Amino acid sequence: MAHNLLTDRLPDSISVCGRRYPIYTDHRRWILAVELFAEDLVDVGVKVECAVKLIFPGENPLKHMRSLRGVTMEKTVDVYRELVRGITWFASCGRTHGLGEGSGGGRQEPVFDFTADDERICAAFRQVYGIDLCDPLVKLHFWTFMALLRNLPRETEFMRVVNLRMTDTARIENDDLRRRVRRAKANVRIRKEDREKEKNYG
Repeated sequence: MAHNLLTDRLPDSISVCGRRYPIYTDHRRWILAVELFAEDLVDVGVKVECAVKLIFPGENPLKHMRSLRGVTMEKTVDVYRELVRGITWFASCGRTHGLGEGSGGGRQEPVFDFTADDERICAAFRQVYGIDLCDPLVKLHFWTFMALLRNLPRETEFMRVVNLRMTDTARIENDDLRRRVRRAKANVRIRKEDREKEKNYG
């Protein structure tokens, strides 16, 4: 059953191999986790190790596994697989789509990126909700943050750019308009250099 933000308690733990582990839930840590998993050149094992440092305040599945004797390779693989599944579930806000919902990973071109669009997102939250995401005292549960992000009005610069990136220019019949939209899309395309701002995952 899908999680209902109006009636269900927001999750504050992840289940791995039948055991629940408390996690940090604030938007800053999980934005970093999503960006981490979007990095193509980082090995999955390294991503998991870094993510564990980000999201678990104390006991974590890897620490627990390493404290046990006689852990087999098969069990180790199971723990890593379950851990990735749990991280993906939380980062996807309990939904079935992939990690980060279009923010970086996957074969399709992303329609938004937390690093490339940081200023647009901050401006939109301040403009629409009166929330200053730059204020260190502001800590939103990641699922709350994503609900607010998904429902920003079309009039904000962030959503204008997202909608432009989503535009299928092949459906535009007018040649001049199609060329102009393609140029506009090229100006806001998420490029590798836009994502290479310094990050700190640890």
